[in-house]
Amino acid sequence: MISNISSKVPATPEFSNAVWTRSREKYQEAVRQIQQKTDQVKASLSNQLEMSIQRVRSKSDSSHTKLSFNVRKDTHRIVVTVMNSETNQVIRQIPPESMLRVSEEIQKVIGSLIDHRA
Repeated sequence: MISNISSKVPATPEFSNAVWTRSREKYQEAVRQIQQKTDQVKASLSNQLEMSIQRVRSKSDSSHTKLSFNVRKDTHRIVVTVMNSETNQVIRQIPPESMLRVSEEIQKVIGSLIDHRA
């Protein structure tokens, strides 16, 4: 049955170019739609994160604490530091520095295993 269908399709360069062009245009449109949706999701998540941070900060203001949100460049993890707003003394870090070191060591081990296998 497939041979019957393929025999009816013209095998001309013009037809092949038209099919290729249409396929490329559909692919480009799909990529554009995916990028647009990705940008919308990123913006929405960014807004939600910013609103959550503001709510947490407003609650921390009443308890004489301040929060610092940072992204560690080496691990790309968010680190929250809770500090006494009067003395600037660190009360707590989330995740703790020890956990960040453990995570870093695990990543090194995983990396060396992958390098060793390759």
